[in-house]
Amino acid sequence: MIAPALRGAWAKVRRAEKQTQALHDEVGAFLYAVPSPYSFPVEHELTCIELIERPLSEIEAMGIPEVFVEESDGRWYVSHTTAVKYRATLSLKPLPIIDWSTALGEIIHDLRCALDYLTWELSIRHQRRHGISPGSRPDLAWRSVQFPVSDIAQPVKPVKGAKSLRDWPNQSSRCLWGIDMGVWGRFEKFQPHHLKRSYKRHPLWVLTELWNADKHRSPSIVVPWRAAQYDVTVTPDDDDPASAGLVEDLTCEMLWEKKAGPLKDGEELCQFVVRRKNPAMLVGSGNDISLRIPIVVNPKLRFQPRFHKSGPGRGEVIFLALKGLQDYVSAVLTDFEAEFR
Repeated sequence: MIAPALRGAWAKVRRAEKQTQALHDEVGAFLYAVPSPYSFPVEHELTCIELIERPLSEIEAMGIPEVFVEESDGRWYVSHTTAVKYRATLSLKPLPIIDWSTALGEIIHDLRCALDYLTWELSIRHQRRHGISPGSRPDLAWRSVQFPVSDIAQPVKPVKGAKSLRDWPNQSSRCLWGIDMGVWGRFEKFQPHHLKRSYKRHPLWVLTELWNADKHRSPSIVVPWRAAQYDVTVTPDDDDPASAGLVEDLTCEMLWEKKAGPLKDGEELCQFVVRRKNPAMLVGSGNDISLRIPIVVNPKLRFQPRFHKSGPGRGEVIFLALKGLQDYVSAVLTDFEAEFR
């Protein structure tokens, strides 16, 4: 059963959970929308041409356009494309990163505030238990009441040029002055300093740093993609029935493909070659000679929005990280329920 004094803190956690689901749905609706917010234009890079000698009567009977026919010393040749090299790129609509970052900041704010809400309520409860009116302490003292965050268990001699670390004795005395010292142990067991040098991976450290950063700028989001496979489709030309036979005579060879990367407009994804299985065979249509037929590239992309690797999120998948932060805050509130009974 939720303690009445913690209902506000739990309400913030529940709102953060709902906002996380809403953001997840919004991001998914954009990235996997139909029609898609991205396309894969195919550009011609290189053409391999072969001159094939044919009798003039055969060339005329096949109806080969004159632009593909050459004559030299009374001999007739057909200029015949045997292979074409292509490149596919990513064309992308602008991502609503600002909207996503703003929603993410609100989620982080609610989670961090739930911890401070807990600390504030417990401070008032203990002050009143000792017959002390909360209004008797100066506002400056109450401004320091918050859920403490310590990077190290004990103070160390500062090193010139190094960032000062927040030690537990200093943080606890500054933030928990209104709470009986017998309860400080509950706060201490949830501290980042228990991870020692890996304290920056602790959920409380990550949450607090994201919260502090959001006061000045929105959390930085990147959207990397990963390709499960590349599908290259060569389709017949609707205006040229003979091209259907040509398609059966073609094969596609992937030269290079990018497996993963940032979601960036203009990014090159792959290079491939379309070849004739039987280069010497002529059907006679313009498409048959030039290989100018529709080609579609459709890679199967998967997306994992992440925090920027240079920030406190350390490149973690956003929705997995948020789940971890929500679980951490819920565990803290659950543990402190006993103090309000």
